[in-house]
Amino acid sequence: MASDSFTNSNGTALSTHDANWSTVTGFTGSVTIQSNQARGPDFANSAYRYTASSSDDSQVVKKAQAALGNNRYGVSVRMGSASIGYSLRLRTLSGDNFTEAAIYKHTTFVGSGSISASRLSDITLRVQATTNGSDQDIRAWVNGSAVTFGYSEAGTTYSGTVLTDPSANTPITSGAPGFIANNGSAAQAETYFDDWDDLLGGDPEGSLIQGKLLRGGLLLGGVLTR
Repeated sequence: MASDSFTNSNGTALSTHDANWSTVTGFTGSVTIQSNQARGPDFANSAYRYTASSSDDSQVVKKAQAALGNNRYGVSVRMGSASIGYSLRLRTLSGDNFTEAAIYKHTTFVGSGSISASRLSDITLRVQATTNGSDQDIRAWVNGSAVTFGYSEAGTTYSGTVLTDPSANTPITSGAPGFIANNGSAAQAETYFDDWDDLLGGDPEGSLIQGKLLRGGLLLGGVLTR
C-alpha cells in the first residue's frame, strides 16, 4: 500500500519529495509542498500518478478553500504516461457547495451524480475501478458516501452506484493511481491536497443498478445483486 501525507520543506517539488510521482503528458504543471500539503499550480494543467503502485483504488483529501472553481481537480486510477485514466471530479459549484460529482475517462465526461459538499471544508475524494469479466466497473465516493449516478431514458430515470465501461468501448485496464491538481488554464486559486492513499476497497454492499459508458454517455446495463 502506498500513501503520502506530503510532509516536506516548503517549495519542494512533488517529484523531488518522492520520485515515484510522475506527471502525465499535457498535464505537467508543477505541484509543490506547502505547509505539509500538496499545492497545485495556477494557470497550468497538472496531474500526477504514483508509478510505484498499480492499485485500482485512489483517495485524496481536497483541502478547504474559499476561492475555488469547479471541474479542475480530482482523484484518478489507471493513469498512464499520456492518460489521466478514470477520474472523479467535483463538477458543479453552487455558492460554497459542490452539487455534482462526475466521472471522466481521460478528458471525456461519462457520467455524474448529485452530491453536497462544502468547499469551506475538507473533502475526501475516492475512485475505484474493478474488472468485471471483460468490462470495467467504476465506483466513486465523496466524504465516504457512494456517488449515485443517474441516467434518463424515455421519461424513466435510472440510478445506481456502478458505471461500467464495456469491452466494446476499449476500457482502461491498468495504470497507476494519483490525482489531478488543476485541469484548465483559466485563473484558478492554487488547490491544496493532503493524505493521498492507494487503499484497496471492497465493493459497496446492497443492490446496485449498473450503467454502461458508451460514446461518452451512460446507458442502463442491468441490476447487480450483492
